[in-house]
Amino acid sequence: MHTDMPPHDQHALQTLIETTLRQGYAISVKDDENKWGEPLRDYADIIDRVAESEFDVLALHRDGAHVGWLMLVYGNAPDELIADYADTPACQDLHDAWVAKMEAK
Repeated sequence: MHTDMPPHDQHALQTLIETTLRQGYAISVKDDENKWGEPLRDYADIIDRVAESEFDVLALHRDGAHVGWLMLVYGNAPDELIADYADTPACQDLHDAWVAKMEAK
C-alpha cells in the first residue's frame, strides 16, 4: 500500500480487504502491465500489491472460480473507494457488506 495514502483511504481499503477475505474470497490484483496476479488470501500479500497508483482493479475468486471484479479509485471520499464493480450477486453482496461496515465505524 502506498505510504502517502490519506488515512481515510487506508481505512476504507483495509476494511474492504478484511471484508472480502472474511466472506471467503481470494483477490487478484491487476498489475501495471495489465496482467492479473495470482489469487491471494493473505491480507499482507494483498496490501503489498494495491494502492501503488491512482486506482486498482481487483478480481474476486471463490472455490477456484472468478466471481467478479471491483474498480477502486483512491483520493475520493471513503465511501467512493469502490468506483465500479461487476453486476454479480457476489460483488453486490460484498459492496453492501463493505458499506455497512464503513457506516458502522
